[in-house]
Amino acid sequence: MAVSVNYDLCTGCRNCIENCSNNVLDLVNGRVTPVNPDECTECLTCELGCPHEAIHIIEE
Repeated sequence: MAVSVNYDLCTGCRNCIENCSNNVLDLVNGRVTPVNPDECTECLTCELGCPHEAIHIIEE
């Protein structure tokens, strides 16, 4: 599984970053970026917490 960010929808609000207890996401150059994707437990808190539906957990 992987964390996918739709940059057309992402506003950089940081909800996904704040909801992730494993520090998978962070802001890099003003954009939400999966910086520790191997730490993702597929709990979906980032996806469910995004008010813009810009984050998705996908199968690789």
